[in-house]
Amino acid sequence: MSPEPLESQILKQILGDERGASVFALNVMAGELARLLSCSEAAALGNPQVVAVVGPAGIGKTALVEQFVAGLGAVRVLRASCDEAEALLSYGIVAQLRRSAGPAGRDLSSVAADEPITVGMRFLDVLGALQEAGPVVVVLDDAGWSDPPSAGA
Repeated sequence: MSPEPLESQILKQILGDERGASVFALNVMAGELARLLSCSEAAALGNPQVVAVVGPAGIGKTALVEQFVAGLGAVRVLRASCDEAEALLSYGIVAQLRRSAGPAGRDLSSVAADEPITVGMRFLDVLGALQEAGPVVVVLDDAGWSDPPSAGA
């Protein structure tokens, strides 16, 4: 018996193995997962990708992304989560990504007085350094709540 495809494994984890799951939801999630996997394959071939997973609250965007990332294997993941309460905290998202980057993120430790374009260039340098060791995925949850300086970077 052949192993179950990654898409099916992830969908079962997201939707559960209940027979009553909506066929529509299953098809939508399978389509989105296939798009994420396609972008991952393109990135692995040296073509950087930017993907936005959008939709109404509670539809399973975060769960889809988390399960996708969990199935990627040896990939460095930088994470940040935006929150309405932190939307006025300058460079709050950049600070989360800096911590997530570990020692490579130290170049982002004193960004408070810098212009967003400068911070963005420094973040790209951090990504470049991390990519020398292997693939990197940046996950930004609830980007609509990001602080303006981080969004500008």
